[in-house]
Amino acid sequence: MNITSTKLSTFNKAILQDLESGNNAKVKNALKKLSSKGNESIIEPLIEFYTSLNEEDSIRNEIKTVFSQLKSTKALPELIKNLTHPDNRVKELVLFSIWSSNLDAVDAIPSVVDCACKGDFMVALEALTLIENLEGPFNEQDLIESMISINEYLSKEKDDKIELIQSILQTITKFEEQIQI
Repeated sequence: MNITSTKLSTFNKAILQDLESGNNAKVKNALKKLSSKGNESIIEPLIEFYTSLNEEDSIRNEIKTVFSQLKSTKALPELIKNLTHPDNRVKELVLFSIWSSNLDAVDAIPSVVDCACKGDFMVALEALTLIENLEGPFNEQDLIESMISINEYLSKEKDDKIELIQSILQTITKFEEQIQI
């Protein structure tokens, strides 16, 4: 797998080459460097690397740490576009990253809700955590669109995440009521 992108700086390219090395010490060192120097350009290659790892790989937790420390607001659009990724592990990682990096996803509520409805239990849990911690101001149209999506989901689905989706709906309804006041 070649995860080196043409949009990367020389520094980030060297780090990503270390990730591909297969040498655990080099990989861990590269991830430590990315924690402090990584930016939005490393998101796609790092997600690609993340999906190549098996569930038990300890490197996955270190990648999660890198994602939790993204502070650039330019990272948000890169993360949001990955909410439609086919892998639930990636969706969960992205939602966790947005929340733990304290990025303002207020304008992405419909995307987050859609991701929660289409993802698995853990994706819905991460989406709920993210939405509950949003501070606004909220766009009423985004909230209405999100409530419609959730109501459609609730009318069709009966799975293990129903209560989480209902909690997301309650939170969004509270946001909408705040706008009405």
